[in-house]
Amino acid sequence: MKIFFSILVSACFFTTTYSQFSIGGGPSLLKAFGVRSPYYGFHILGEMPVDESSSYYGKLAFYAKQTSPTFLVGGSAIDFNTDPQAIDIYGKQTFNYITIEGGRRYYFGNGYDYGFAPYGGTHILAAFNQTKIVADRYDASKYSLFNTETKGSLFNLAFGLSGGVKNDFAWGTLFFDVSFDYFILAQPTNQLAIQGYN
Repeated sequence: MKIFFSILVSACFFTTTYSQFSIGGGPSLLKAFGVRSPYYGFHILGEMPVDESSSYYGKLAFYAKQTSPTFLVGGSAIDFNTDPQAIDIYGKQTFNYITIEGGRRYYFGNGYDYGFAPYGGTHILAAFNQTKIVADRYDASKYSLFNTETKGSLFNLAFGLSGGVKNDFAWGTLFFDVSFDYFILAQPTNQLAIQGYN
């Protein structure tokens, strides 16, 4: 199992409050140490205050698909009478992430309800990664891919720390936060999922 850190950056462009429960959304970025490129996406956030200085929140984030460079997948003939018995088939591997996060925030200064305030907190994050191989066109009636696993998924569990700032405006509240997550569990469905994880 590979354990790594990730950084998530989120900005809520708006939040709307309904009877002390706030909902909002905005762009998100996820960068895992050891993974070359960050994932870009968006999130939906819900927050319920406990008192003036703390709240519970939940966040659902979707990150756009990434595609690996083209690599040789290879194909072998299904029938022994097919010539040639092996051909070069190239493909790409795609990856995407969905995360579910929940935790508690502690506000300093003006608190949850009004004005400008920094905050920090802890959370638990579950991440779901899906990966698959997309091969170039080939005659599937004659050849099969060397790698029979063309799809995989991975479940991750992490604990994290987060911090940020928020400011209230007439139209809602603007948030900006950064979180650091330490993944303690990675459960792949197959070897292809592990490759996507790396």
